[in-house]
Amino acid sequence: MPWETQVGMGVKKITLAVDDIYEFPGSSQDNILLEIDKFWGSGESFSGIGLTHRRGYLLYGPPGHGKTIIIQRVIRDVIKRKGIALLISDRPPSLFSQALSLIRDIEPDKSIVCIYEDIDALIEKYDEPTVLSMLDGEAQVDHCLSIASTNYPEKLDNRIVSRPRRFD
Repeated sequence: MPWETQVGMGVKKITLAVDDIYEFPGSSQDNILLEIDKFWGSGESFSGIGLTHRRGYLLYGPPGHGKTIIIQRVIRDVIKRKGIALLISDRPPSLFSQALSLIRDIEPDKSIVCIYEDIDALIEKYDEPTVLSMLDGEAQVDHCLSIASTNYPEKLDNRIVSRPRRFD
């Protein structure tokens, strides 16, 4: 890929293999997904008041309480709307930020979901300022939804969880 020679990274398409995902109308999971769907339709409202059309959700709780299922449904839904899902994993955050900027240059209006599973582990590995830079730095782009998950919300500093629009 041309990106690999430019910034030392590559992007690959992966197949999302999941069990059947059942939907339960009125459940908290369903309400979160309805709110996310409403977000995708609100781009003009954001730009009308001079804000970047972006939002973040922090999903937290013990293992087995549905965080990954919500993430899988969000990925499925953004792909259905011809968007892109980026999974932030074991690559340095600086490479992710560069990739996000490059994708936005190529696809200026495409919906993007950035997934930070186990954000507490990312912070431990790369340190909090690096992760904060990734969330709020130069890579801030329009039409972008960030979803982070953690089993340990008590490990997260208020700078992660209490800043408006970083994570709701």
